[in-house]
Amino acid sequence: MKSKTSQLTTLALYSLLLALTIVVALLARENRHLKDQLYSLSASAAGGLKVGHPLPQLETKALDGEDYLVRFGPQSDSWVLVFSTTCKACTDNLESWKDLFRQGRDRYEFVAISIDPLEQTRTYARENNLPFRVVTPKEPSFFDQMYGVEGVPLTIRVGPNGRVLESYPGILPMGYVSQALASVTGGADLAEAL
Repeated sequence: MKSKTSQLTTLALYSLLLALTIVVALLARENRHLKDQLYSLSASAAGGLKVGHPLPQLETKALDGEDYLVRFGPQSDSWVLVFSTTCKACTDNLESWKDLFRQGRDRYEFVAISIDPLEQTRTYARENNLPFRVVTPKEPSFFDQMYGVEGVPLTIRVGPNGRVLESYPGILPMGYVSQALASVTGGADLAEAL
């Protein structure tokens, strides 16, 4: 009798453990979905960079110390990736940015703007094997004022007319890169409308 009760108790405990595992998996999936929705809402309410507004040119220093003018021409779409070398979320976002670069480098211009000093940025870029152009603003106060960056990481898509098509603060959600690159025609239509 004890053996049968013990077996039933064990079976009940295993069933309960299985049910809890399923509930935790469902909650994790729902949590990810809610985070993606939150990031989408925060992207549409991003601070200084408003969709449709022109992105001003910026005087910067490239990693080799040479002056580099970040500007947006009439013929090319661009991605601007704003980060800090001390930001864990920025480092966590690097794989998404590298994937975006790998898949879009033939169609877009890419520039990553670090808000940190040149030497610190140079070391970070080398250690993380960044494949895109990396620069630092010559005048950080001008950058803060004109770009209105309120936090990093920040992913900005700029249309061929130099206007912001999208400003996405925070870590890019799963699936963002493929969605963003698939909407290339929609982005061109939006750029023409602005």
